[in-house]
Amino acid sequence: MAYRLNTEQVMEFKEVFDMYAKPPVNTLSIEELGELMEAVGNKMTRTQLKNTVNSIGVFNDGRIDFPSYLIIMEDVMKDLDPKNEILKAYKAFCRADGLISTSELRHMLVTLQDEMSEDDIDYMIMEADKDHDGLISYQEFEKMIMSS
Repeated sequence: MAYRLNTEQVMEFKEVFDMYAKPPVNTLSIEELGELMEAVGNKMTRTQLKNTVNSIGVFNDGRIDFPSYLIIMEDVMKDLDPKNEILKAYKAFCRADGLISTSELRHMLVTLQDEMSEDDIDYMIMEADKDHDGLISYQEFEKMIMSS
């Protein structure tokens, strides 16, 4: 699933980019990109930076321009997207058929949410399994997580 930056994010990223990409070149070196990423709370090792830059294939003459930086930030934001996190969690627990049984969900909630009561867990499962088939689809799982 591709992540798209909204206009506000692009403007914010442009402001930050301009603080690090000084005229006349208006591009970033890999070191400057590392400083920028650390400043915005996404510290990356030099290897991670190189891999990220190389994976998008826009590393020109050792410098990163603003459009290339936006591609990098889309990738970073995708990893921070709550829906992406929900999908990762679902895939970690779903069966080969792409579903989670209510008993598996109960076990997961008991194991991971030790502060939840049995009644809370029962309620979450009842709310998630709207069709009462004993199986939780991704859509049901997502609604359950987003409403909790």
